[in-house]
Amino acid sequence: MTRVSTHGKCILVGEHAVVYGCPAIAMPIRELRFEMEIFQNFKNTLDMHIDEKPASNLIKRIVSDTYQLLNLEFKGAEITGKSDIPIGAGLGSSAAFCSGITQLVATANDLHLSKQKIIETANSLEKRFHGTPSGLDTATLVYNGPIFFRSRKNIDAIEPTKRFNFLIIDSEIRSPTLAMVQKAKPFFEGSKRQKTIDGFTKAVNTCKNALMNGDHEGVAESMTRSQVLLKSVGVVGSESETIIQKCIQAGCLSAKISGAGGGGVILALLPDNHEDSKRIKATLKQSYSSGLFIDFSI
Repeated sequence: MTRVSTHGKCILVGEHAVVYGCPAIAMPIRELRFEMEIFQNFKNTLDMHIDEKPASNLIKRIVSDTYQLLNLEFKGAEITGKSDIPIGAGLGSSAAFCSGITQLVATANDLHLSKQKIIETANSLEKRFHGTPSGLDTATLVYNGPIFFRSRKNIDAIEPTKRFNFLIIDSEIRSPTLAMVQKAKPFFEGSKRQKTIDGFTKAVNTCKNALMNGDHEGVAESMTRSQVLLKSVGVVGSESETIIQKCIQAGCLSAKISGAGGGGVILALLPDNHEDSKRIKATLKQSYSSGLFIDFSI
């Protein structure tokens, strides 16, 4: 029996723009887990369950693809998985599965993979879900820490000099990622392209420097700037905007959507002061207790 555990992620700044070659910063959410285990039974069949439900044909095809991409012969297996990462919320559920199944199959077959090989394989698998993923999600999971992402082969780990505390609130509204990408696309083309790209790139670079200098106000500034840009490209829904405003009113330093938008989750930066953060979380919890509500740190 072989077991592997992966986790969720969120984009701090740079979503949408990363698809067009801009840098982005993402970070892991270790509080959200996707756990899988495999028993190779040598029966030439696949028996697979996720959250105690039979795996879909899509999931089974991805398992088959994993063996092929790793040049391994499939001889039969029983795979079970358990996930508390919400699907379609921009928290990396598909990337967690793809990176997890890559590592699970490799480990079960005594195959050692480099970080780059895991990222490449998982990203190839994630195309089954998203068509042309940037590679940001899988890279964040494999690096297991905040990253500055330029491309699949140009990734830097970020080591903040201070602790940064964040809050995730789920709007409980879902929109297809592809639909949101298409909605934002006109702003990354033609006469609007350069202004949009310059705006996102500036926000990401500001954020990177602020993280490395332990500057909470700098991170807040970059998040706010990013949120304005995301709203301008049309991917911030009214419910998300309401949650963002409540976060600011409660005392968060900044708040923005994280991911494709059209719903999904809100990412809020909490103050450095523990008592202030505790008070803010208690205030917001009263309004948003029905869905996902978690705090985490980097």
